[in-house]
Amino acid sequence: MKGLVILKKVEIFEKKNKIPCSKKFIKEVIKTILEKEEVSDYNISIAYLTKEDLREINKKYRKIDRTTNVLSFLYEKNSTFFGEVIISDYHIIVKNEDFLKLLIHGILHLLGYDHKKKEERKEMLKKEKFYYNLIKNEK
Repeated sequence: MKGLVILKKVEIFEKKNKIPCSKKFIKEVIKTILEKEEVSDYNISIAYLTKEDLREINKKYRKIDRTTNVLSFLYEKNSTFFGEVIISDYHIIVKNEDFLKLLIHGILHLLGYDHKKKEERKEMLKKEKFYYNLIKNEK
């Protein structure tokens, strides 16, 4: 098709601490998940911020005055799948949570998966396990 541009862009931002895996790996994780979920045109931003940053963002945009391990914001879902995943360095460094699991969790939120209701939680957990095992086996 003439004039059709497919955008596959991933931007990665580290504020204070270095992300515990390579940027190439992060891009491959995102590519794997989005291809399996049939998303071909995307612009994703990954931010690795402090727990204080996540608390401020959570308070401002979700009206929840506490920190969290990961936040996801979907900005556009039509022509370009455009969103942002923000991961807490504190939860990785201090609480020893798995960066890959949080990244997958955040991407799944962008895709519309949630865990507020029991059935949603089961489906999201199933997807998280599927992608985690798929990606771990590809490493």
